Amino acid sequence: MAKPGKQKKILFYSPDPIKFAIRKALFQCLQQMQNNELGVMFGRDNKPVHQFRVGLRRLRFAIALVDSNTLFPNSLLEDIRWIGCSLGKVRDFEVLAESIKKMALTGGGCDDVLDFVQGKAEKLRKSMVGCLSSARYHQLILNAQRGAYELDLNTKGDGDSSRNFACELLRENHWHLLAQLRKLDELSEKRRHKLRIEIKRQRFVMEFILSETESEYFYLLSRLQRGLGDLNDNAVACRLVKKIFRTKNFPVEVESVIIQALSEKDLSDFEYTKEKYRQFLTQTPDFLMN
Repeated sequence: MAKPGKQKKILFYSPDPIKFAIRKALFQCLQQMQNNELGVMFGRDNKPVHQFRVGLRRLRFAIALVDSNTLFPNSLLEDIRWIGCSLGKVRDFEVLAESIKKMALTGGGCDDVLDFVQGKAEKLRKSMVGCLSSARYHQLILNAQRGAYELDLNTKGDGDSSRNFACELLRENHWHLLAQLRKLDELSEKRRHKLRIEIKRQRFVMEFILSETESEYFYLLSRLQRGLGDLNDNAVACRLVKKIFRTKNFPVEVESVIIQALSEKDLSDFEYTKEKYRQFLTQTPDFLMN
């Protein structure tokens, strides 16, 4: 089985029109998805699932930068949500299994819960064979490729350079991120999840349009994304555990043990995220000066 394929760096030059930058990004996202198809369908490692989801998410970000109504059929975003939802279910159970193992919750019924969660993850993984072999998925790929080939100046930054266009997007989103991060203690689970998506979008523009990944600002965006992702995983894991114990005949005390361990992990992850936020506040990225 081939190793999970990460997305290769795309080198853009700042004078490049936006259409070329976005076209390259679209094709690289599709390549990352296709490089991980076999790993998703037939592998046991969760890395191909993660890498496929990254490519899919970035494909959605790239499409959002163009006038999608003229380039892509209305069904494309619906199909992206469909495959993303299917993959999300696989990942949720695989992450829960990894959490139980990492927290060293063994014995006392925890082993039985872990076996059930791993079995559920394997069944969901097998269902991806049908999804990724379907005509619907292959049409998704074809529709995205066709739109990328036909991409002209139908972007929100028509005629502008890659750098100017990217810096405008980054400046606008930067102030919004700061406003949301200042309210981190008050944000609901749903709002935290949206904030993480906005951070991913900021990283996408920096990495795949500006090709700037070495700055402290980019590093801290990555750490904030990781912290918020861990918090989201904890919340999803807690909901899955409660659902499992409502429908399966596992000892109630085992549920308490798992939930308590997840709660302790959540506190630690929240402190990590707040620490990275405090460091993020000290940053003055170059795009703010342009």
